[in-house]
Amino acid sequence: MSAKIPTTRGFVIQNLLRCFEEEGGDGHAACLAVGLPPPASLDAGDVISAELYHALFNHMTAQIGDPCFAARVGRTAARQGVPALVEARRASRTVGEFLVRCQIIFKSMQDNGWYVTQCDGARATLEIRRWPSLKADISKVETMNAAAWITIFRDAVGEADLTDLTATLPEPNAMPDDILPRRQCVRSMDGRMKLSYPADWLVADIKSGWFVESTVLQDASSGSMKNRGIEPIRRIVFNAISRGDANLGTVASRLGMSKRKLQRLISTHDTSFSKLLQEERLRHSSRLLRTTRQSIREIAEACGFSSSQALSKSFRAAFGMSPSEYRRASNSDDPGSDVPPK
Repeated sequence: MSAKIPTTRGFVIQNLLRCFEEEGGDGHAACLAVGLPPPASLDAGDVISAELYHALFNHMTAQIGDPCFAARVGRTAARQGVPALVEARRASRTVGEFLVRCQIIFKSMQDNGWYVTQCDGARATLEIRRWPSLKADISKVETMNAAAWITIFRDAVGEADLTDLTATLPEPNAMPDDILPRRQCVRSMDGRMKLSYPADWLVADIKSGWFVESTVLQDASSGSMKNRGIEPIRRIVFNAISRGDANLGTVASRLGMSKRKLQRLISTHDTSFSKLLQEERLRHSSRLLRTTRQSIREIAEACGFSSSQALSKSFRAAFGMSPSEYRRASNSDDPGSDVPPK
């Protein structure tokens, strides 16, 4: 009886190619270098040798010249939503339910490996078992999968609780600190990844803002965001300010883009990320002034200003009045738009 030949599907390759090209790589040349057909002829349902998939991933990582590339691919996949998993996410209420749906989907769509989840009531583990006949270097894909699930947990349970997660990885140094601190990563003895985390994370609710709106994703992937204007990006920036993580990297990740691509996209609207961020901080602060009794200092902190003085200076430049004057006006008359002048 012949050994099982591990395979994957075209949508997995497509996700990898998208991330690679957003970082400046040549996807066409990379595919040809490892013996894959050019990206233009690749369909989401195509059956691809897992050996070629791993070879492509390793080739791309070497070309980018950054061992953390694989982890960024995983984070982007988790935040942007690989098409085959979007419906599974929408149908799931908890992280555990989503994990089970992922297991079912990957089992039915590829023959590369399978998810294994174990739980003793206090701790749970997640790993991917590979077919023994797979002889490729799997370290990059293991890092990618670990980063994807760490991102899923991060967005579901919150930043503070992530200290309870431990990742066993073939290449611990390939996990960036902004995904998981290195002190929580240990080296794998068998070359595979395994995540260990509190069992109650399995019943954590999936937050509504976990994935970017599907229309934004479609626009980002099709290149039509330029035609829709900058409002989809503004929404992501505004939401990031509300969560306290408004920076170029975070916003780019939530849009499924590289930082460089996001900067180029914003520049087509004759503005910059820093200007856009400042405008949305002012928009957020004006709404808090009108709708809450928070102090100026608290509002400055909530909106990402370094101090109440910094908020006051920026606010007066944009609206022609101080935050206190704006608040008083909003309690008596219409103070005008909460959108600062462009």
